[in-house]
Amino acid sequence: MKHTINGETEKIIRCAIYTRKSTEDGLEQEYNTLDAQRDSCENYIQSQASRGWRIIDTKYDDGGFTGANIKRPAYARLIADIRAGLVDMVLVYKVDRLSRSLADFANIMAMLDKEGVSFVSVTQHFDTSSSLGRMTLNILITFAQFEREMIAERIRDKIASSRKRGKYIGGIPVLGFDVNDKKLYINKKEAEQVNAIFKLYIELHSVRDVANKLNSWCWTTKKWVTKREKLTGGKKFSGKNVHAMLSNLIYIGKVTYKGEVFEGEHDGIVDEKLFNKVQSLLKERGRPEYRKKKKKHSSLLRGILYCGECGHVMTKTYASKAKGKVYFYYVCNNVLKNTRKVCKSKRIPALKVEDFIVKHISAMGKNKGLTDGLVKKAEIEKNTLFQQLKMEKDGVETALKIVYKQLSNGELNNENDSIEKYQTRIRELDLRMASLDNLSLTSKDVSHTLKRFMPIWDTLEGFQKEKIVASIFEKITWDSESESLDFKFNPIGISLLKNGGSHGYNGQG
Repeated sequence: MKHTINGETEKIIRCAIYTRKSTEDGLEQEYNTLDAQRDSCENYIQSQASRGWRIIDTKYDDGGFTGANIKRPAYARLIADIRAGLVDMVLVYKVDRLSRSLADFANIMAMLDKEGVSFVSVTQHFDTSSSLGRMTLNILITFAQFEREMIAERIRDKIASSRKRGKYIGGIPVLGFDVNDKKLYINKKEAEQVNAIFKLYIELHSVRDVANKLNSWCWTTKKWVTKREKLTGGKKFSGKNVHAMLSNLIYIGKVTYKGEVFEGEHDGIVDEKLFNKVQSLLKERGRPEYRKKKKKHSSLLRGILYCGECGHVMTKTYASKAKGKVYFYYVCNNVLKNTRKVCKSKRIPALKVEDFIVKHISAMGKNKGLTDGLVKKAEIEKNTLFQQLKMEKDGVETALKIVYKQLSNGELNNENDSIEKYQTRIRELDLRMASLDNLSLTSKDVSHTLKRFMPIWDTLEGFQKEKIVASIFEKITWDSESESLDFKFNPIGISLLKNGGSHGYNGQG
């Protein structure tokens, strides 16, 4: 940028000052560290006034943001102004105020170089307008990152040393123990619950059944108060957290670190014989032959069977009976995660409902009346879906226009992520609408498609069957009161099947 003084042209260098502090501590003071950083930079710019350096009015202050990444609002504004051609030079108090990451810093320097913008660190006395300054800068940022990595390494070593000595090093508290002064102390009431849970698993042999039983008793996971005095935890049990609990060596007075087991400073609350018996059962039920037995039948209706009572998806589960027999059922997820108090839907035998669905598909391929009805219903659903997609696209385009308008008015600093997100969604919607627009189904198409699959149904793999069913039905709703099923067809999926699809089956058996 240039202007004329007394008939002579002087080059003006527009200088932006960037300041940062990792924490918010002290920022409420009338004169804080950000002010001190800015004063140093302003004084340096004034000392270079004869070279045409001038301070721009905009402030770029990031208080309470780490230098380990570039997700900072003032930094984003600075980059936007640089790319808009409003800045010729960036000044900081020290290099690490801009970035502590060598990779990020290298990218920043490359961007500044591309935009023709110089960089100055006022306390380290160099700038990137010279090759020496650029070399020194890279050396300094390398050592800054080295220091960070050394600190992280010391912290890891300290954690490892503490673990090997059996010390508690923090984390989410577990049921049965309270934490005080960085040590574990037994909570007698919770310890009784923990022992009851271990014994319950010996009885039921299923973490999911144990979770359901605990939830029916209104037992919850560990409750505790955070450092910010916020009560947290106290959630319902799931099979996942019951399994984690039953596997936790902390209950027999031990701690682990990177696969190694060490004696803990704390006392155990579960007898080792009981603990080891539970581990044997968990291991047995995790063996490949057991999983194969449990998954003998694929989950044919995975993700498409819904509970008519509460609207939740239904999941295929199982129950172990005498002599090792395993029976499969579809159960409402609301019942699995909570109790029957929130949903009265009855479970449905998996074999029964899956056989019914297969017979229904077969019947549709042979009955012209059924295929005509399917095509008609699919056409209605296709048109409904198209209108829903169009409405969503209109809404996204409106939101995008608002963002562009706010940016042009200077109301937003940097919304690149939102713009990209909106643009991506619009492209996705356009593709889906184009697919629907080009979709045409006839009764003959459906009949021919279903006839291709049914003769060799039993020879297909489980995952192939699942994909075929999911292609035909978008949603199946189970009404346990009337013991009936309602079908919502998937017009796009049926069209894919008609054309061969990408379902691991090519129509040649």
